[in-house]
Amino acid sequence: HHDVRRAERLFGQLEEYDLEPNDVLFNLMMDIYARDRNLPGAEATLRDMQRARISPDTGSYGTTVKAAARTGDVWRAEAWTLRMVEATCRPDRRTYGALLSACSKAGDIAAADGVLA
Repeated sequence: HHDVRRAERLFGQLEEYDLEPNDVLFNLMMDIYARDRNLPGAEATLRDMQRARISPDTGSYGTTVKAAARTGDVWRAEAWTLRMVEATCRPDRRTYGALLSACSKAGDIAAADGVLA
């Protein structure tokens, strides 16, 4: 948690120096949250990215799916995958792997079958 707080602090300091975060920094922040199993943080960062008028890419959405998977939240992992598709980004093997991981953590065999179908 110490590294997450430090990353949040540094990310927040960008404004103090009149710097704007780019897609790489937003994606990095989402990955930090995903590794910490902090789904709300990853989701908020993706929304902040959109508010900054930076279009999330497959990696951005996929990292948010990964954050949901790490918490075992199948519903939110699927919801973010649908948003990814609606944004015309193609889920990749990492996205599908994260979905399967969420299903596995939740013990949801039916959902896993749906991912593989």
